[in-house]
Amino acid sequence: YACCPQRFEFSILRGHPGLGEGIAIAGRIGTLVHKALESGIRDIEALARFDPGMGRESIEEAIVLAQQFDRHPSYASVREGITAQEQNIRLTFAGLTFNGRVDAIGEDWVLDFKTDREFAPEYHRFQLWAYAEAVGAKVARIAYLRHDLLHTFGAKDLAVTSKEAATLVGQILAGDYTATPSSEVCRVCPYTEICEFADGAGDRE
Repeated sequence: YACCPQRFEFSILRGHPGLGEGIAIAGRIGTLVHKALESGIRDIEALARFDPGMGRESIEEAIVLAQQFDRHPSYASVREGITAQEQNIRLTFAGLTFNGRVDAIGEDWVLDFKTDREFAPEYHRFQLWAYAEAVGAKVARIAYLRHDLLHTFGAKDLAVTSKEAATLVGQILAGDYTATPSSEVCRVCPYTEICEFADGAGDRE
């Protein structure tokens, strides 16, 4: 919703999967990476069973990304501290209920794995805040597996995001799904081709 309320409407309210084969494949690779990390799978044939229609090259890519978490020193601080994985959460906040699944949990932190090609933690701050809020964590982290980077949202960051979240929830409950298009946002949105408000939509007419 924070990225663009219209995108939220397409995805959550309408249940539209979005357009673009590249986006779909990227999502499937991400799912396989999560499965590999959750189950400790590092074998191509074993991982392929979870998505039989996926090409071998994409399966190999998922394995490589999972191995980055195993090997890269950027993740050393969290790698050995995981106490739970793939934990379902439910958070009721300001009258709205959120459901999700936390990739990994440590003593006082939550961790989310991302296979995004772009490094943009601000786009995920509400997701990580919700995870931390739901389990009572003081810190939230994102492991960007394509970038070998571990981004951290500290307690102050989460407190600021909590205030922002209260405002956004109010807008959602009020039914405000006004689009906030921009070249940066629309460039990576799976609904750009069908959204009348998308940046450059007038050029399609």
